[in-house]
Amino acid sequence: MKKVFLVLTVACVALALASPALAVKLTSKGYLSFSGIYMNNNIIENEDVGDKSNAWYQMKMVIDPVLHVTDQVRIISRITVMERIWTGGDQTNNVGLDYRSQYSGGNDWWIEQLYVAFPFLGGQLQVGRRPGGAWAYPYQDAKDNRDRILWIRRFSHITTLWLVEKLSESDGGFPLVANPDGIRAWEKGHEDINAYAFGLVIPFSKNIVYRPLGYYVDYQNASQGGNAYDFLFMQGLGLTFGPLQIEAEFNIRWRDWENYYGTEDWDTHVLSGWAEGNFTAGPFTFGGGLFWLEGTDDDDPWDSKNLWGIGAEFQPLLLLTSEDLGLIWNTSGVPNGTSGSSGYLGFYGKASFKLSDEMKISGIVGYVEADEMDLNGVDEEIGTEFDLTFEWKFMPNMAYVVDAGYLLNGDYWSDTTGPGEDSNDVFGIRHMLVINW
Repeated sequence: MKKVFLVLTVACVALALASPALAVKLTSKGYLSFSGIYMNNNIIENEDVGDKSNAWYQMKMVIDPVLHVTDQVRIISRITVMERIWTGGDQTNNVGLDYRSQYSGGNDWWIEQLYVAFPFLGGQLQVGRRPGGAWAYPYQDAKDNRDRILWIRRFSHITTLWLVEKLSESDGGFPLVANPDGIRAWEKGHEDINAYAFGLVIPFSKNIVYRPLGYYVDYQNASQGGNAYDFLFMQGLGLTFGPLQIEAEFNIRWRDWENYYGTEDWDTHVLSGWAEGNFTAGPFTFGGGLFWLEGTDDDDPWDSKNLWGIGAEFQPLLLLTSEDLGLIWNTSGVPNGTSGSSGYLGFYGKASFKLSDEMKISGIVGYVEADEMDLNGVDEEIGTEFDLTFEWKFMPNMAYVVDAGYLLNGDYWSDTTGPGEDSNDVFGIRHMLVINW
């Protein structure tokens, strides 16, 4: 199977390379997954609905090929194949059904990323369409494919990164024209969204690693006659003391949009954080964590803190935060009677046991509530979840995984149900066959 992937990847880039391509080396890694998912009940249901269940099947393959042009120059890519939800036994592209996916639309074959990496000024320069939107740990990460120029270099024991990226292009795609009338691109020279970042990885010792990042986003098209920018300061901290490992992230995002689309100034900030600790003793691992996203408590839309969510990569709980099933996956809160959303405060405890080198069983209990709630007579409790996972690596590079979760709905849902609606507890199960290489 691996040889098939390599041949397909070579075919995608061979036309762009000269005859020496026959001598280059190609490596790859990736995975292929097949999932079956079932849910009983929704968090809120119409009282007249009979069979309150939902079940589907989905699959996806991701290939990360690296073309080693020379010992120092590499072309790196990512290819996503047949990411789709199957319905009715057909093989059509069910556009919209896999709406949760960051690769929406159910693609048969999509080259997501393609960039070159080569030595430059004592470090490495990476140029092209590459992954972005992630730093330190999964909390508040939402990986995306962006046009980037990234330079990475080590100074002594400290790693630095310098980044320029294009988030939105409003004036591209039009060459010189004799008559520009009616071609709006020629009037949009200052309507892009650009970003700039500087980050550090500082190992104070082999047990303590600190990762700060400053990220500036210039929203050129959001202000009429002023500046419009967001500035993110993200900090990751990793501590390792024998069998104890602690990871934490604290972030702050400022927004200063002057004369926002010719109306008001949007000047606010939002705080957020996450921490998790794990202790390993033989085949047992015990851990726990918490996360917090500041919510909005003001009716003034110019004070809304609804600037970002908990992240698409942050998925500790199957029914609350997973991409496949999560009720609050990658959201910034629930409606709370303000100009923004509620934010979150969550806690979880977990444990795992290795039955053998091939089998592991793990469980997690989590609780989530709204950080801010201004709706009269509405409780902050969103839900309490119990998950159990069994993983069996029955062959090298192949595993069968079963996740089961039960969500006790919080009082928020019963307090906000409308006429003819009920709030429910939810049961869900997902089983997967995963092949990694």
